[in-house]
Amino acid sequence: MLIGDTRGPTQASISRIFTRITNIMSTKAAEEINMPSTPQQLSTSAQAFSSVTNFPPVIEAIDGTHVAIKAPSIDEAMYCDSGYPLEPFLMTPVTNPTNEAEELYYRALVRTRVIVELTLGVVKNCFRCIHRFGGELQYTPLRSAKIVSVCLLLHNRCVSRSIPDPNNHLPEEDMPIEAHVVGAGDRGGTGRQTRDEIIPEFYGRKGV
Repeated sequence: MLIGDTRGPTQASISRIFTRITNIMSTKAAEEINMPSTPQQLSTSAQAFSSVTNFPPVIEAIDGTHVAIKAPSIDEAMYCDSGYPLEPFLMTPVTNPTNEAEELYYRALVRTRVIVELTLGVVKNCFRCIHRFGGELQYTPLRSAKIVSVCLLLHNRCVSRSIPDPNNHLPEEDMPIEAHVVGAGDRGGTGRQTRDEIIPEFYGRKGV
């Protein structure tokens, strides 16, 4: 007891505590962080997005961000970013818009997606362990993923309790939308068909 009081807990003890807390909180994050599913949740989410983005009914904005981790010794190629595919339920930008309707669609998509981009920026600014200025996480990909989920859970707690994010913001680290949000493909062509229907219907009129 005397040694513990004067020297503090050992590295092994801290590691065990950290692992236990991370596992508990990441399980909680998996329970709480999810897509809206009930009719009420879907309606509320769509109305919230519509009020700020002028994009056809949206329930979620999806994005990714780079978190530096210790390179895994096997299957390292599995952790590369391949982008998002164009799907009937997942819209991606039009590469090099060729007319006004496509340009309006593109701008509306940017306004929609910037919501999640800003959120990720706030999270990484608050939790420096997942920001590039904090170095890289010296853990396995699975443990690193749990740490990221805990950061997101704590962010949601801060939002629900109106706790402001830190004022000492670090520089932005991610690439602009044009560079990293191009769809990876369109299985069966149904995604492109949906997008081709949305563009003239919602953005074919001037002033939209």
